[in-house]
Amino acid sequence: MAVELSFRRKAWATFALATSFALETLDDAAFTAMYLALSAGLNISLAAVGSLSMWRGIFQALTTPLAGIAGSIVNRMHLIAAGTALSAAMYIGLGAATTGIQAIVFCAGNGIGLAFLLPIIQSVVSELYIPSQRGKAFGCMLTTAAVGGVACSILAVTYSRGKVGHIQGWRAVFFALAGVYAGVSLLVPLLGQAALRQLREMGACFGALFRVRTFLAVLAANSVWVICNGGVGFMVVYFQLLGFSNGTCAALVVCWRMGIAVGNSVGGALGDVAAARLPNSGRVLVSQTGLLLATPLCIILFRVMPASAARTHGMAGGQDHLAPQYGALLFAINAFSLWHCPNNSSLYAEVVPRQMRTSVYALDKAFNVALYAVSGPLAALLATRAFGFVDPPRLSSTSIMRRAFSKPSKVLVKSISN
Repeated sequence: MAVELSFRRKAWATFALATSFALETLDDAAFTAMYLALSAGLNISLAAVGSLSMWRGIFQALTTPLAGIAGSIVNRMHLIAAGTALSAAMYIGLGAATTGIQAIVFCAGNGIGLAFLLPIIQSVVSELYIPSQRGKAFGCMLTTAAVGGVACSILAVTYSRGKVGHIQGWRAVFFALAGVYAGVSLLVPLLGQAALRQLREMGACFGALFRVRTFLAVLAANSVWVICNGGVGFMVVYFQLLGFSNGTCAALVVCWRMGIAVGNSVGGALGDVAAARLPNSGRVLVSQTGLLLATPLCIILFRVMPASAARTHGMAGGQDHLAPQYGALLFAINAFSLWHCPNNSSLYAEVVPRQMRTSVYALDKAFNVALYAVSGPLAALLATRAFGFVDPPRLSSTSIMRRAFSKPSKVLVKSISN
C-alpha cells in the first residue's frame, strides 16, 4: 500500500530521496575518474587505488544489514541524514589524506555512511508509490543518480590531475563532494515523518526472506551482474592509456552515464507496461531482453573497435578522432543493460510483505556491495598477473604510459560480458 501524501509533499519527498540516492553514484564516479591522480597523489599503485573501493565496499556490506534492522525501529530520514553526514566527514579526510593507509581508513568510514542510504531510501520509495508506478519511480531515482554521476565525472576527469587554486585537483573534488553530502544531510530531515511509517516489528525477517523463491532469483541475478561489472572501475584509465585525451575521456564518461540515465528511465517505464500485461513475468522479460541486447555491444567495444589494446599507440589525444563511435557504443550499452535495475527494485516490493522491505533492500545491498568490493581488485589482479599489465610511471605523460599497457581490455570484456 502506498503512503497517502499530497502531490506537493510527495514531489518534495521524491526530490530529497533522489538526491540522497545519487550520493553513492557520485562516489563511484569520482573514484573511477581519478585513478591516475590518486595513484600519483598518494604514491600507490593502480591496483591499490582499486582496493580503496574494496575497503569501502567491505565495511558497507558489513554495516548494511544493521541499517536494515535500524530502519525498522528508528526514523529512517534521521538515519539517512546521519549516514550522509558521516560520509561528508570521511570525504574531508580523504581530501586531506597523504598515504594509502589513511585513504583506506576514510574509505572504510565512508562505506559505513553509505550503508544507511540506498536500502532505506528504496524502502521509503516503495511505500510512496503504488505498484503500477514503482518502475517509473525507481527509474527516476536511478536516472537522477546517473545525471549526478555525469556531473561528478566531468568535474573529476577535468580537474583531478591539475590544481584548483593551490589545492591538488583530486583533493578539491573530494572537498566538493563533502560539501554536497553535508548539504543533503541537512535537507533530508526536513521531511520529518510524513513520508514514512515507523516499522516496529522486528523478528526473523532475514530467515523468512530466504523462503521467497523470487527474492532468491532476483538476488542471484543481481549478484552475477555485479561480478560481471568488476572491471568498470578501470574504464577511465583504460581510455586514457588507449590514447584518448582527458577532455575526450570526460566526454566518453558523459556518454556512458547518460546511457545509464536513459536505460534506467526506459527500463522502469517498459517494466511497468510489461507488468500490467504479464504480471508474473513482464519485468523479468524486460530485464533479460536488455542484457541480451547489450552483451554483443560490449564485445564490439573492447575487441573489435580500432583503438583496441593490440592496435593503440598510447599517444595522448591520438585516438580522439574515434570518440564519436566510442561514445555511441558506450551510450547504447547502458541504454540496454540497465533495464533490470528499476525492475528488480520493483520486484522486491511486490514479492515480500511491506514490513520486510527495508530488510530486503538491505540484504540485497549487502550481497552486492560485498561482491563488488572484491571484483574490482580481482580485475586488477587478472590484468597484472594473467595479461601482463604493468603500472605506468606515476609522474609521466600518457604518451610514456603506453609502455606499461598490455592487454587489460581482455579483463574488461570478460568481466562485463560474461
